[in-house]
Amino acid sequence: MIRSVFFILLGLIFSSCATSGRIVENKDAINDIQGIKLTQRLIAWSADDAMQASSQRSYSVSMIYLLEQKKNERPTLFLDLRVKQPLPSDKLDSVVFLSLDNEKISIEANEYKEVSKSNTGSNQLRKRQFLIPENLWFPIFYSDEIEYRFYIGKEKIAVRLNRNETSKLKEYFSRAILLRDANLPPIPEGQKKW
Repeated sequence: MIRSVFFILLGLIFSSCATSGRIVENKDAINDIQGIKLTQRLIAWSADDAMQASSQRSYSVSMIYLLEQKKNERPTLFLDLRVKQPLPSDKLDSVVFLSLDNEKISIEANEYKEVSKSNTGSNQLRKRQFLIPENLWFPIFYSDEIEYRFYIGKEKIAVRLNRNETSKLKEYFSRAILLRDANLPPIPEGQKKW
């Protein structure tokens, strides 16, 4: 009896983590589009110098990476940044700062959405979408330390990926690079791929 309860609990734990951190392939045969998606559910912390460590606020953050590629065309890779915020709250800034092994890169958003209140009514989900340019795919793949920083109003928020999250993101970008290279026409001799 104890053994069966243990296996049921173990199954529930694994199934709750199944959608986060899993790379999913998408194929649309009608429109000839291939894609891959990675969702990472993370905890972000207030990085304001004025806030002491004991009073730092945490935020629930989802980062959804979505690559779409039509045959013989350049792929697009978007990052959807979704933050659960208490009501009322300031807007999510239009710039995210990406730190790759302490090299700082800024990326501007191309879309902003405010999603309706959560079931509890005490939080609001805000979303911004960023285009990750192809020239960042290899640097992300080769980075050992990855951190995102963004602002909610004047508050600076930091998301530092742990080793497992970094490893999964690197696997995702490796697959994105392979999919891109497999679907593009051959490169003329003497020219670079990127």
